[in-house]
This record gives sequence, structure tokens and C-alpha cells, in this order.
Amino acid sequence: MSPEEATGGTLHAVLVESVKRNLEVMEWAGLGLATGTSLANGTVDIPLSEKPMVFYGVTVAGAVALMDLERYRPCAC
Repeated sequence: MSPEEATGGTLHAVLVESVKRNLEVMEWAGLGLATGTSLANGTVDIPLSEKPMVFYGVTVAGAVALMDLERYRPCAC
């Protein structure tokens, strides 16, 4: 099942929210976890300074270095 198919449902017992609810979800969330693609395609529309945000994936590597953002990379050296 793709994330698009699971939006509004669950995927591996985790609720997958629609990007349309980003602002609403981040009001109550203590931490945002987002793919690098969401930064690259502009779907991270919350002000990045308001809540802790951790990005993961290869796509975001350059952007987080330039913007001094957090990146989760368990297999990187």
C-alpha cells in the first residue's frame, strides 16, 4: 500500500495524515518527522522554527546542511 492510499488511514499501525492537515497536526505534535522530499517539494508549510523538525532521507542531505536543520541518518558515517 502506498502512502497516498493510506492517507487518512493507517500504515503499519501508524496513522498517516494528509499533507492538508500539516498545520493542524503540528499544533498538538511535539516533534515533526518528515521526508526530505517534503522539504524539496514545498509540502512542509509550517514555520520550521516553531516546533522541532527532523528530516530523513537522501533528498534532504544538502538542504539540512545549508539550513542548519536536524537530519536523522542511522546508516551514515
